[in-house]
Amino acid sequence: MWCDCIVALEKSVVHLSSENQRLAEKTEDLESRSRRCNLRVVGMPEKLEGGDSIKFMLDIFTEVLDPVIVPSPSMLDRAHRIGPPPPVSGDDNIRPRVFIVRFHNYRDKERILQRQSRDQLNFRGCKVFIFPDLSLSVAKKRAQFLNVKRKLHEKKVKFSLRFPAHLHVDHAGEKLQFDSHEDAQRWFDSHF
Repeated sequence: MWCDCIVALEKSVVHLSSENQRLAEKTEDLESRSRRCNLRVVGMPEKLEGGDSIKFMLDIFTEVLDPVIVPSPSMLDRAHRIGPPPPVSGDDNIRPRVFIVRFHNYRDKERILQRQSRDQLNFRGCKVFIFPDLSLSVAKKRAQFLNVKRKLHEKKVKFSLRFPAHLHVDHAGEKLQFDSHEDAQRWFDSHF
């Protein structure tokens, strides 16, 4: 009798574990899709935006990027800072909050992201960095490739990191894909 109960509980635990894993993967996919049209803008000093964050971000994109890339005011759905406002202490060393900018069109977001990756952007004396808005789990997976990417960059090997975390390397006419940083590191160590 106890044995039957234990066997039934073990089956239930296995089923619930697999269902939990499936739901976690689905949730991660849904979160990533909901962030697909977002960019993170880092480095903008506090309180410059005034009352209209969307207009402010359009002005920034127009000023620091080629105006041809910024087609119209309707390209942004939302723009806001994340996190609580910093304390009013007069300390200039407080890191400003990040802007999240939601684009209406994915292609507009990609054009701005590609343009930013070519040049260092400056806005009124402040360095501005633009990144894709990734979920925490995807960002952690991508961060694992940081050491290998740095080494590939030093050796001037062409590579790209594709969503969610797949390293593509183009070396000596060979196109390779690595889904884990360990595999990429082993390949790098054996070739350089």
